[in-house]
Amino acid sequence: MKFMKKYILGLFVLASLVVLPSISQATTVAGWQTYTNTQYEFSIQYPSNYKPADTTYGWPHAIVLFGGPSGQSYYLPIEIWSSQNELNQDNAHKYYLNNITVKQIGNKYISLWNVNHDAVVDQMISTFALATLPPQPAQPYVQSFTVTPSITYPNAYTVSWTLSGVNQADLTIDCRQGLSIINPESGKVFQCGDVANPIYGYTVSQDLQFTNNTNQSMAVNVLLSPVGVNAVSKTITIPPTQSTNPTLVNFTVLPATFNPRSYQNAYEVSYSFSNTLIKGVTVGVDCYKGLTVKKMDDGGNLSAFSCGDIGIGGVNGYFPSGGYDFNLVFTNTSNQPITTQVVLSANGFNTVTRSVTIPPKTISSTPPTSAQHQLNDVSNRKLIQTLMYQVQQLIKQLQQLLAQQQAGT
Repeated sequence: MKFMKKYILGLFVLASLVVLPSISQATTVAGWQTYTNTQYEFSIQYPSNYKPADTTYGWPHAIVLFGGPSGQSYYLPIEIWSSQNELNQDNAHKYYLNNITVKQIGNKYISLWNVNHDAVVDQMISTFALATLPPQPAQPYVQSFTVTPSITYPNAYTVSWTLSGVNQADLTIDCRQGLSIINPESGKVFQCGDVANPIYGYTVSQDLQFTNNTNQSMAVNVLLSPVGVNAVSKTITIPPTQSTNPTLVNFTVLPATFNPRSYQNAYEVSYSFSNTLIKGVTVGVDCYKGLTVKKMDDGGNLSAFSCGDIGIGGVNGYFPSGGYDFNLVFTNTSNQPITTQVVLSANGFNTVTRSVTIPPKTISSTPPTSAQHQLNDVSNRKLIQTLMYQVQQLIKQLQQLLAQQQAGT
């Protein structure tokens, strides 16, 4: 191809395209041809009498050359490049790139030849458009990952995380001699080896209770490994774990001070521990033949109380460190006093007993009520009236006898 005139207007495209928002809407010219480059993902229109050529033409980094008609030959009105190397100062005169104006928009470069160029070239430039790349799926990532002291369980940490784009992760914790980990809610031992069972969920929070049976603090690494995402980790320091066995503060079985119905043999059972939460607390009573036990609420109502030969039963569950108390009513239907044991037990705690002696049941000699007094008053009045009537009759009879005697004399 022989070029008689070189009006160069170059549009340079970087080899690695990054799609940016269009600066302006590309125009469309009816009847023009469309050149599309799939490698560099752009298109441009040109008149049917122009000739595009996919060739480097011997100049570095050329993608396509458009030749415009000029008599028996073609001149070169437009070139599109894959880099901005042609703008280097060393190449400016060699490749006729002096006397140009270059405008940078983002990472795209548009160069305009400062001498005359016809309207066709401007119109061709106006049709240039970058192809729209399909949106890439969002990459999964870890939004948050925290390991903080638990507000619910002693010697425990709350491990929480939030994931985006993935809902499966492995939680791995350094295992070493003297360290054990459980889930305090379920009691399940946490398997902390090289690979943990996968945990599913975009947002996860769980408590883990650490027991350090050594005499030194441990720096423990908690590692979260979501699928397809770089792992994240937190380091916590676990001090030597103090004994968590409960310590008994008090345990008493005393005659009840609150006894609304004057039950015989009502006792208040009271106890407390040093720990904030004690599990498995039971209060039982040794049952003997002739002895029954019932629980009394604050209103004086009785309910069944399970005792049994080994004293297991009664109240069972978590109790606060402030303690717990309730009333028991004993009934001894035998004719001899019975000494029984009130038994207190809890997880990790040796059993403690208190003895009480229950005398035989006696018949209550309670004073009559006001209603009984009223009934007695009525009966007494009737009795008096009857007696007075009888006295009056006797007086009449005596008077008659006296009158008869006087008449006979």
